[in-house]
Amino acid sequence: MQHPLPRRPLAAALALMVAVALLLVASPAFAQEAGNPDEAAARKGPLRTAIAPVLATPALLEAMQRKSTGNAIERVTQAMDTQLIDRLHNTQKFEIIARSALADLLREQDLSGSGILDTQESTGTQPFRIKNLDYLTTTRVDHFEDYAETVQFEGGIRGATRRVIQLNVVVMIYDTTTGRLKASANIPIELDERKAMNNFETRSRGDLTDALLLAAAQLAADRAAFRILDILYPAKIIGLTGDNVTINRSDTTGIAVGQVWNVYHLGEDMIDPDTAVNYGPEETQVGQVEITEVTPRFAKARITQNNGVAKLHVLRLADPVAPTLAPADDERRSTRLDG
Repeated sequence: MQHPLPRRPLAAALALMVAVALLLVASPAFAQEAGNPDEAAARKGPLRTAIAPVLATPALLEAMQRKSTGNAIERVTQAMDTQLIDRLHNTQKFEIIARSALADLLREQDLSGSGILDTQESTGTQPFRIKNLDYLTTTRVDHFEDYAETVQFEGGIRGATRRVIQLNVVVMIYDTTTGRLKASANIPIELDERKAMNNFETRSRGDLTDALLLAAAQLAADRAAFRILDILYPAKIIGLTGDNVTINRSDTTGIAVGQVWNVYHLGEDMIDPDTAVNYGPEETQVGQVEITEVTPRFAKARITQNNGVAKLHVLRLADPVAPTLAPADDERRSTRLDG
């Protein structure tokens, strides 16, 4: 007969979740079988991606505790954790394994029967690995501000006061076949009550702050998920009729009517002659499209510039609202990050 485990303090629980995430990269027991870094790309079906819990950096937590505002950053990270899982799942491109759920399974000591771990040694690899895990994504909040800003008019007259939320999120993607950092992005977020909330003047200050915190977490999760999607699964043209194209992006992937996307032809892989680093295929812009329709299955666009647009060409947002996810060692644009 199993007995429920006693409740642990918050710090111990966070430490456990961090340890679980690190096991995926550092521990042989959880490592993906090495040997072929392109195995994930060659295998058909959704990429199997582990999402580590969203955490604030220790320095930020310490600063927030000194200000007695530690609860606010906890609410943001907890909300963003579930929002990020939701956004990535709804892209329909990933099979998500949430590290927070895995930590719960570890506490119950029931992983071997969960179907998540490979308990066999039939392939000659170590048992109790995560099956066919392709990537691990970690998300850290390293800056957070929640303050009131008052407009000052000429003559010292005080105007309206607005509440502002600022945070900075760092997203990192690790290739579990090598343990290497494949890509990272800094995502700054700033929201104020006038821009983010409707009828904010009718809310109490506490309710308004709660709503702003949730809105900031949702926006950060949106931008993080869409950047992860753009680098691991770049948008592609899957249909071409006359001046109209169909794109493999649905209404849950951040694409919107009116957006302008550049179209690229992918050439040969570019290899650095000094380091032998593969920078991915050469990209040559061959056109531009404007999104005209977005559905739950795909998006449609009209070609506005055409220098050889064809099926399976890659598309990238011409004027992204957030920094495009970049390779860890450079800000070059590439659909393959094997460095």
